[in-house]
Amino acid sequence: MEDKEKADGGAGKAGEGKIVKGEVDYGLFVGSNLPSQDVCYQALLSGDPHLDGLLFVGVSSTGIYCRVGVCWAKVPKRENCTFFKTAAEAEAAGYRPCLKCRPELAPGTPIAPDIDHAVASAASSMRERPGDAPIARIAAEQGVSERHLRRLFEQTYGVSPAEYRETCRLLLAKSLLTDTKLSMTRIAYASGFASVRRFNDAFVNSYGMQPTRFRKSSQGSTSATKADAAPIVLHVDYREPYRFDLLLGFLQMRAIEGVEAVLDGAYWRIVRASDGERAGWIKVENDPSHRRLAVTISPELFDDIPSVLARTRRLFDTDCVPGAIERGLADFYEHAGEAYRIPGIRVPCAFDGFEMAARAILGQQITVKAASTLAGRVAREFGTPTKGPIPELTCVFPPPSAFCTHDAPERLGEAGVIAQRANAICSIARAMESGELTLRPGADLAAEASRLGSIRGIGDWTVQYVLMRAYDYPDAFLPTDYGVKLALPDMKPRELEKLSQPWRPWRSYAVMSMWSVPHEKPKKSSPKSEKGKGKAKAPLANAVGETTAEEGTGALPASVTAAAKRAATTAKRANQRKEEATMDLTCTYASPLGDIELASNGEALIGLWFKGQKYDAATLSPTVQEKPDDPVLAQARAWLDAYFEGRDPGEIPSCAPRGSEFRQLVWAKLAEIPYGELVTYGDIAKAIEADTGKKCSARAVGGAVGHNPVSIILPCHRVVGASRSLTGYAGGIERKIALLKLEGVDMSSLTVPTKGTAL
Repeated sequence: MEDKEKADGGAGKAGEGKIVKGEVDYGLFVGSNLPSQDVCYQALLSGDPHLDGLLFVGVSSTGIYCRVGVCWAKVPKRENCTFFKTAAEAEAAGYRPCLKCRPELAPGTPIAPDIDHAVASAASSMRERPGDAPIARIAAEQGVSERHLRRLFEQTYGVSPAEYRETCRLLLAKSLLTDTKLSMTRIAYASGFASVRRFNDAFVNSYGMQPTRFRKSSQGSTSATKADAAPIVLHVDYREPYRFDLLLGFLQMRAIEGVEAVLDGAYWRIVRASDGERAGWIKVENDPSHRRLAVTISPELFDDIPSVLARTRRLFDTDCVPGAIERGLADFYEHAGEAYRIPGIRVPCAFDGFEMAARAILGQQITVKAASTLAGRVAREFGTPTKGPIPELTCVFPPPSAFCTHDAPERLGEAGVIAQRANAICSIARAMESGELTLRPGADLAAEASRLGSIRGIGDWTVQYVLMRAYDYPDAFLPTDYGVKLALPDMKPRELEKLSQPWRPWRSYAVMSMWSVPHEKPKKSSPKSEKGKGKAKAPLANAVGETTAEEGTGALPASVTAAAKRAATTAKRANQRKEEATMDLTCTYASPLGDIELASNGEALIGLWFKGQKYDAATLSPTVQEKPDDPVLAQARAWLDAYFEGRDPGEIPSCAPRGSEFRQLVWAKLAEIPYGELVTYGDIAKAIEADTGKKCSARAVGGAVGHNPVSIILPCHRVVGASRSLTGYAGGIERKIALLKLEGVDMSSLTVPTKGTAL
């Protein structure tokens, strides 16, 4: 197909001009408005690929608009250039897309801080569902009139809502025409057009040519019927640098069993189709040589291609502007240290907001791997079985409606979910079904954060985490997270919140950097870098430790839970180290309830005792060294700081308590008790019976609880007798009461025994 792609009368090659590559202030292009046309032209001359998708240039001499920074056409004269914020604005001005740089593949832009949430939500809806609803209905969903929505769109994007949606349809159709062999009919409907006739008319009216002229000649011989029944591969471009390896590692650790998998450098997942009846699958791989992701989509999802691509962009954060983040976090790097400067860091928004929120709640107070296993169990219980292209994909995660039945909390309990978490998941599901929550980008963040926080069992940490990942919010911050406290030690949450203000609106990226440092293996030359290396970062350290532990669990019964297997194997290795006279590391922590002795084996926490309590330091090896700067001990102190401030610290540090196989089973169950909740010895006994198929008594559980060597973090203080009696705490009844009050437990129904181990 012939088409003139170059502008006449060039003004020089990329790289000439006042602005040079690497000196552009990317923040100028991230907001909802562009800087002056002259500044934009200097940006064009810089040839900086980081500007890709942040603005587009229309060339009057050719009638074509191009991507800035990546198009290899000759740079046009200044008088021939007009710059636009979006492709929709360029097309509304009468320009057609360049066939060389293909504007339909350009990365998007983050939601600007100054954008109206109604506009952001409506635009997101149009990108995901370009043919799904009239503009009037979309406006009603946002709580505004159609006229007001039009006014907001014209202020933000320079086009009307109808023009914006038409561009979304045309660019998606152009991508499908160029990159796939799908039939014209399939492409028309997948792109949101109501008929093939309207599809053809739109191309002629906007581009002056039939859609068939965009199809590569080599694709014409393939049967349309066969093409419509085979998976397709589409592409999503991103801005470099791009740490796909870190992003993939983060998703792998949190992958829900049966729903997601990471294999051979690719991300796989099952996706529910919009009709609710069918399910398909996607596969996402990196193509670094072309600065893009390759997204394979199964035929069952062809009617949902816009939604799948939009959610994939968010999951892999392809709209991120690394240059703007690098500048915006300069103060963060000064305080945290250069080890936390990770060019190309990304924040993965969730593919499905409800799925992610449920996974986050299930992960409270347990390890990352245990949470993934538990979430997989919930998916199998409430979801729909399906057959994926690989054995690891077996079911689709259930929608919110599945958790709105009267027996949903009870069924969650049978799946191993503790009551408070089950009720929280069901509350979120009901709020989504009623429209109180959306868990999607573009929503009213203040209103939805307030609604989330009102649900029992959801604290500040969970609210901020959900904002970060479900709402694609770049400015979430978790001052109580022990990973954050580890990177910025000796500071209270209020002080951390104040310190982080200069990092706005990119604090989510600062948090991800702090979580990702163990992958970077920082050098010892930086004092603050040392704080974040190795096993000291809980979310990543837990996942690494769990993988190691699971490799040697073949001798245990298959029915034992993954958490119990992990604990038993870790304990076996710890005992071996003890027999070999491995030196343990210790330090003292001054708590409001008395001095605490912390102990580490150099890889995980092995002890936490109030000094002088029963069984104090009973499992330490003969050789002990005082070493407060041990990363594991530093991590534990950060966790305790948050805890004694009256906050839920989130996920627990990596622990390897020493004890028998049965005690490991009990201690693994302790790790699953959520903050502020109580269970009985009988509850734990029943759970172990369900896991192992063997009889277990409450008395035996009580003995194991009493010998728990990692108190508070493995919360044995949350276990009470069948009659709500405060028994069985080696640290003493006064401390048990104080810890429960600190967590906000209702003490009115609890009783103090007149005799027994608690006294």
